Amino acid sequence: MEEYKRIMGIGLHGIVASAVILFVGLWMENAFNIPKMSSDIVIDYIAILLVLAGFLIYVVSYTYLPIAKHGKELIQGGLYSYVRHPQYSAIIFFFYPAIALFMRSYVLVFSTVMVYIVFTLFVMQEEKYMVRLFGKSYLEYIKKIPRFIPVKR
Repeated sequence: MEEYKRIMGIGLHGIVASAVILFVGLWMENAFNIPKMSSDIVIDYIAILLVLAGFLIYVVSYTYLPIAKHGKELIQGGLYSYVRHPQYSAIIFFFYPAIALFMRSYVLVFSTVMVYIVFTLFVMQEEKYMVRLFGKSYLEYIKKIPRFIPVKR
């Protein structure tokens, strides 16, 4: 169980990696004089909608996987029936792009791809542990349910 606590959840790794990508993107923007997006109320509304949707996904996913169930039960219902990692999907596709839009940064919008790659690398380690923990049932789950993006398999 101790190993589980260290591996599960991107937590501090994800926060630090996201912050590094954010600050490098902002540095690049300033260093290379990359123009910002124009001020537009539509962009603000899109960013607000992304934050609200991301928050909803994040909170709802935790109702299906409360901390008390971590490592004890393979959750496959609710949002986990669409993607294996809904909390990370919320960060990658909703929160990070919202920050980019609020900051009017083209660089940060495109750096979402970097966040996706970094989170994928972290999650691959987490999934190795999940296979050891839940065995064949997790391997079957992987075959049926995509990692971050809810696409039909």
